[in-house]
Amino acid sequence: MRGMEKALITGLICTALMLDGCTVARFDAPAGATKTASAPLADSGLSARVDVRALAALSAAVTVHLITRRPLAEVIVSVDRQGAALSVQPAECRFTPLQPPAVRRAAAPPYPLPAIPLCSLVLGARHGGRYPIAVRVTDRSGHDLVAPIHTTVVIQGESS
Repeated sequence: MRGMEKALITGLICTALMLDGCTVARFDAPAGATKTASAPLADSGLSARVDVRALAALSAAVTVHLITRRPLAEVIVSVDRQGAALSVQPAECRFTPLQPPAVRRAAAPPYPLPAIPLCSLVLGARHGGRYPIAVRVTDRSGHDLVAPIHTTVVIQGESS
């Protein structure tokens, strides 16, 4: 019985440490860092979520999570920015085709999780500041599959 109590206490401590780490990570994210949009346009069956995270000085990462209920022929993710003060690398992500998330059955561990398509873009700036951007998810013809997701990216300046 004593070994079971020790294992339970150890498990609770590990859980508390993990939750504390999640809280710190969430606290560090700038306000408005996560935006979600559904797909009201042409019933594309697609939804997108945008996460923005600070990287090193003068850069940030934009990650776009895409979830579709049906296969789509081609999906292009890009970032519209104002002016040349902000660079985006790569310029876009292309998914040909974009498939709904699926779980492959496994008889034994490790059990796979559904694969959610991600587009990861790195934003860079010459100076720290607030930069408005719009994340666009379009088809090959340039028609929006999801309403453009507008957010402001806060890029930290160089530390001295």
